[in-house]
Amino acid sequence: MVGTSDLTQDLNLLLPMLLPWAASLVLAMARVAGVLLALPHTLSPRVPRMVKAVLAVSFAAALVAGSGPNIGVFGAPNPEIALGSLAIGEFGLGIAMGFFVHI
Repeated sequence: MVGTSDLTQDLNLLLPMLLPWAASLVLAMARVAGVLLALPHTLSPRVPRMVKAVLAVSFAAALVAGSGPNIGVFGAPNPEIALGSLAIGEFGLGIAMGFFVHI
């Protein structure tokens, strides 16, 4: 039987390995959400919100699975600020790509 202290220790060992993957997923979701936001078909109220959310998460997961965790912000003095500014930049890039596809 496994005790709770063993599970906590395993989670403490697993968390640092999952942080780069989670950061990559957040950045990919920001870019995909920007693209989906700028496309005219996904702006239609006929497309349910759940479909938009599933599209964003699935496309972002596919991008992260293909590229791997390649985020180097965890050595920065303020990794939260660095990750937030990268997410804003990725969202802006996604909107620009969506408008370019729209044209």
